[in-house]
Amino acid sequence: MGSFLLLVALSWLFMRWLYQSRINHASDIISYLKLIHKPDDKIVIVEKTPVKILSIPKETEDLLLIKLDKFEAGKKYLSNDISLAQMAALFETNTKYLSEVINKYKGKNVNLYINELRINYIVEKLKSDPKYLNYKVSYLAEECGFSSHSSFSAVFKNITGITPNVFITFLSKDLENLNKIRVA
Repeated sequence: MGSFLLLVALSWLFMRWLYQSRINHASDIISYLKLIHKPDDKIVIVEKTPVKILSIPKETEDLLLIKLDKFEAGKKYLSNDISLAQMAALFETNTKYLSEVINKYKGKNVNLYINELRINYIVEKLKSDPKYLNYKVSYLAEECGFSSHSSFSAVFKNITGITPNVFITFLSKDLENLNKIRVA
């Protein structure tokens, strides 16, 4: 009787593990599809933070928004040592004004803003240049400005909902299937 209960318990644990694995896999697929099928949209997470109101002159605010657009179009955010202070110096403003404009217009803090730019950059590289699919995650991390593989993977998962390895695996399979269809 005892071995029968043990067998039932082990069977239940196995079925539970199998069910959870399928749920996780389905969740990964959904996150991947959201990423891959929005070619012109950027990944955006809006962090709900209370906004303190500073008295930034409207012309300064407008100028900072223009500079932020240029910053996003450039690649200075790929520097692994970019910081609020460096950005403020680059934009010729103070850190409080810059931080406030990013919070107000981007809906997130400076670190999340920079990390999203970096993740968007590497996702686009992976989608547009198949050779990136063969690179190690540590190289991809370095390429987009992260100083470590682990921080890159954590931020990538936080922003996209899946790990870089899962994204690369799904994207590789999609490209493989697309090539098979083109050949046929």
